[in-house]
Amino acid sequence: ISISIEAESNFAKIIIKDTGTGISDENKKLLFRKFQRTGSNLLTRQEGTGLGLHLANLLIAKMGGTINIERTEINKGSTFSFTIPIFNN
Repeated sequence: ISISIEAESNFAKIIIKDTGTGISDENKKLLFRKFQRTGSNLLTRQEGTGLGLHLANLLIAKMGGTINIERTEINKGSTFSFTIPIFNN
């Protein structure tokens, strides 16, 4: 996993890249829903509760930001990004 941070206007953009299994187009549509896990059967299904990305989406939205899937390829990994506002006092 690699993480990088960029400044975009009044936002911080955090980019997370992994080299995991990737996400199918079918699963991308469901990814931010509660209790959603990837994998089509018990052998390929990912462990977890299916709440992580749903909660991340809610928290980031509450802070005035957005979360996105930048890129994903099956068997090559995924890149996610999220933005949050930067407040200057």
